[in-house]
Amino acid sequence: MVRTNKFAEQVCELDLESPRDCGYLQAMMDIAVKAETLGNPDIHEEEAWLLWVVGRLEQVDNFPELDSSECDAHPKGKGVNVRRQIIGRVQFCDVLIEPHGIIPHHSHQNVNGVMRVIEGELTSNNFDLLEQDAEGLLLKPTITTRIKAGKAITLSRYRDNIHEVVAGPEGVRVLDIFTFMEEGGGCRYIDLQDSFRSNNGLFRGGWQDNDGYL
Repeated sequence: MVRTNKFAEQVCELDLESPRDCGYLQAMMDIAVKAETLGNPDIHEEEAWLLWVVGRLEQVDNFPELDSSECDAHPKGKGVNVRRQIIGRVQFCDVLIEPHGIIPHHSHQNVNGVMRVIEGELTSNNFDLLEQDAEGLLLKPTITTRIKAGKAITLSRYRDNIHEVVAGPEGVRVLDIFTFMEEGGGCRYIDLQDSFRSNNGLFRGGWQDNDGYL
């Protein structure tokens, strides 16, 4: 789990006196503080948490502008830049994706997430991991969602945990909020074997030699 021993200091670093940013920063603080009380929730408690985060973000009227110079290049994405901030057990990722840019297939192991589109639109192609054996991964497509500004989708440890993200024709800015539920949480990228698709709609894939980046 990505954690820090400086949770209080991280919260105090948020500049809640800034009129332009205070709504979003207050939401960040509220989410981070509440996440510290979660423990290791069961499937129903985890869904309730995700709904709460979505609802809390809906109360934010304005999100501060994001300059691409404040971001780092995504190591796997095409045309993707991200600014990340970790507070306690929550990672906030402000992501800029160029028109038709892609974040390739990846899992969020021991992590759940909320994706809130701020500007533009994206498509998320989600999968469940059914099994892992000597032949690799067996994946089941679950849902393909087109998300426009102001809307959000979620993924949990139990559903839709693997996905590919594709920006729309005008690009997209999306806020990802990841809550680390267990030790060893992180991201692993997958090589999806499109040609394997069988009669029952399942896919084969394999892990890439990297992990730990969200």
